[in-house]
Formats: sequence, structure tokens, C-alpha cells
Amino acid sequence: MNNDVKTNNKNELYDFLKIPDGDFINGHFSCFTKGLMYAREATGRNSKTGQSQEYAKHLNISGALGYFALLEQIGNCLKPKSSLIYDTHQNNIHKALHYFSTLSNDDIFVIRALRNTFSHDFSLYGTKKSTNKNLLHHFKLVFSDTEPLLLLRTAEWDGELNTKNENNRTVVNLEKLCNLIDKICADVQEMAKENELEIVLKGGFKEYYDRYSINIRLNVQLIESSETEIKIIQVKKE
Repeated sequence: MNNDVKTNNKNELYDFLKIPDGDFINGHFSCFTKGLMYAREATGRNSKTGQSQEYAKHLNISGALGYFALLEQIGNCLKPKSSLIYDTHQNNIHKALHYFSTLSNDDIFVIRALRNTFSHDFSLYGTKKSTNKNLLHHFKLVFSDTEPLLLLRTAEWDGELNTKNENNRTVVNLEKLCNLIDKICADVQEMAKENELEIVLKGGFKEYYDRYSINIRLNVQLIESSETEIKIIQVKKE
């Protein structure tokens, strides 16, 4: 089935961000939509609703990277129409969480710091290379339904390995962080539906469409083996 994000609906942003019906295999798709579905699948959630299905997969740290990328795209491209332009010197993660969550500024800096170090090489501590002490953290990750999203350090850390201790350690509940970002993505889709979002890119929707869409064409061929009675799916690019 071919899905094309360009439709005759006047709400072209919602068409771009919503998860379409159908097989979702061949066609021109939003990177946001594809990325959200893949992040959900990787972390054991229903790809279309985000509802938890396989809790053991929530520990998939690669899925968390997908959620971080979605958050960055949101901060780079979108804001609520009701909000004033936030500090343009802040990065896209910061802007997304400022616009679409109730986290404090201190909490946002923690998630920024985790994204910076975790997304680069799955590292759990920053270094003294950071000139912003708000981004200088060493982390412990937990996966829990009951523990809070963040347990902030009670003392600053100087970035030296030999000074790491429980007092200057920051604990992040990756389960609740992925839940938060998934909710932000769902809220963004709903706000687009209600025409409550503004595209902040200079080129407007055209730039958003051009920069954040992907064209997928796959040939899927089913091969049956009479000897083993195993059906093999071969997927080839055109």
C-alpha cells in the first residue's frame, strides 16, 4: 500500500505527523512518523498507540536514542502557537522540553547532559570539556515504574573520575524518560490536528517536508522451501 504525506487536506502538518492507516511499507513518509514507530517497536510499545506490550524490551537503550532524536527534531522545528519564542541560544532538546513538558530548567539541563553523552557513545558521564557546569554529570540509569524520573545530585561534580560519589551522581529513570518523550510526540500530533502548532523553520512546511521525509520503495518476495517448509521473506530495494 502506498501512503503519501502530501494530501488535499488543508491541515498538511497533521497529515505529515500522524501515523497513517495501512501497511506503511511503501511510500513517502515523515521521518517523525517513521522514527516514532521504530522507537516504540524497539522499546516494546505498540507502534501506532505507544501502549506498552513487551515490558522486557523497555530496557532497549538503542530505542532511547530514537526518542532523543525525535525530541531534537521537535525542538528544531515546532513550537505551540500560544508560546513565545524561547531563548534561541538553547539547543533543540532544551527547547522541546521547555515547550512541551512541565520540567524545570534544572531538570531539562540534566536530560540535555544525558542526551549529549549517551547519544555519542553510550557513555554515562560528561567530562571537563563541558564549559557549562549544568551539563557536567555522571549518571546512573534505572528502569522502573515506581522510581521518579530524576534523582538530582546533591553536590556538584568537578568532572574528575576520582571524585565521583553518590552525592554528586545523577540518577535518571530511562523508562519514565522514554514515556515522557513518547507522550510529547503524541501531544505534538494532537496539537497539529487542532492547528495549535507553529513551524519555526524559515522555509515553513516546505522546508520541514523536504528535510524530514523519506521515500521508501521495497520489493518483498516470498520464497517457500519445500525441504524445510520454512517461509523466507527477502526484502530488496528497488
